[in-house]
Amino acid sequence: MRNSNEKGFTLIEILIVIVLLAIVSALFYNAYFDSTRTLLFNKNRIELQRAQDLTNRWLSRYIRIADVPSDFNSMIINDGNVLEFSTVSDPANDIRFYLDNNNLYISIDGNARQICDCKFENISFNANSSLNVIEFYAEITIDENRVSYQFNNIFYPRVQN
Repeated sequence: MRNSNEKGFTLIEILIVIVLLAIVSALFYNAYFDSTRTLLFNKNRIELQRAQDLTNRWLSRYIRIADVPSDFNSMIINDGNVLEFSTVSDPANDIRFYLDNNNLYISIDGNARQICDCKFENISFNANSSLNVIEFYAEITIDENRVSYQFNNIFYPRVQN
């Protein structure tokens, strides 16, 4: 019991405050690191989706205007690692998609341009002449965590007359 003239905190009151602060701090600590982990996961996912979207746009844009030869498989060279064709509007226009130093490039009449800044570990093109499609397989590595992601796309060249 306290006398009415005594001022200050008891040891029990101080311990209760310390325990409550520890509990609140632990909750904030967990919430902060969970949100950081979620942010990193979403950042990698967004980077992957961006790379896939850029790749898909570049490939579909040019495959749609490709002058598809009668031998559909002749578009795929170098064991499926290079896609090469000319366009319908300009048959002299040579277009190539290829992998160089783990970067995906498009070359239009010898002028090469990197499609995106992600690292492609592996790419493969496959021409399916019975379905009149070009299949594309890619394996992308996001640099921060060295995790590889794979995606497949199917592209439909313009139907020839």
